[in-house]
Amino acid sequence: MNVVAVSAGDPHPAHLAALRGLSVRRVNLAGDPYAYGRLLGELWAAGEEFCVVEGDIAPQPATLAGLAGCPGEWCPCPYPGPGGVTLARSLGCTRFSAGLLSAHPALVVDALGVDDSTDTPPGHWARLDVRVAGLLAAAGVNPHPHPAVAHHHNYG
Repeated sequence: MNVVAVSAGDPHPAHLAALRGLSVRRVNLAGDPYAYGRLLGELWAAGEEFCVVEGDIAPQPATLAGLAGCPGEWCPCPYPGPGGVTLARSLGCTRFSAGLLSAHPALVVDALGVDDSTDTPPGHWARLDVRVAGLLAAAGVNPHPHPAVAHHHNYG
């Protein structure tokens, strides 16, 4: 499984520790609010199973092993968000199967074009997870949940 660690600057030390020793592609998306969408589009178009791990997420080794061996198509790991809300369909630590990419080859391109009447323009990272999740749900793809992961984001 391709593991792609994305960040908008320096990843959290717990994230670095969690992925230490693993074969990981690191991508710094700082300064470009549309880079995450382009990256996701490139990964999707390549057609190979991949897992995104954001720079403030620290998955346990068993989590990544479970994702790699999972028969599910869309495997998000929940984590705590602002105000104690659980983010269950966000990209923080999510695996997408090769079968899903093949069955829905235009999904990310479509998600990048979604204008959902918010202040967030199409293709912007801030609603990328919601737009991808919405299109997956509309296509009848249900998330295959996994255990929660640690989230080290300071919302203050």
